[in-house]
Amino acid sequence: MSSSVRAAFDRAMASTIGKDPYGQGSSPAGTKDEPDRRLATVYDSFVCYYVAQGPRAVTAVKIVRR
Repeated sequence: MSSSVRAAFDRAMASTIGKDPYGQGSSPAGTKDEPDRRLATVYDSFVCYYVAQGPRAVTAVKIVRR
């Protein structure tokens, strides 16, 4: 990603998944015993991420840009 696209992507992540990691049109990506692994589309990119509880953190483990 170019630096300008990366900056826009980071802003989009912060305003969507960063605020509501279980919403924003995301879907579970793991088993029903693993609800914290999620998939979402953010800024025209597919993002596979994991939501850690206490303190809450979102870690993107794979990003695929179209």
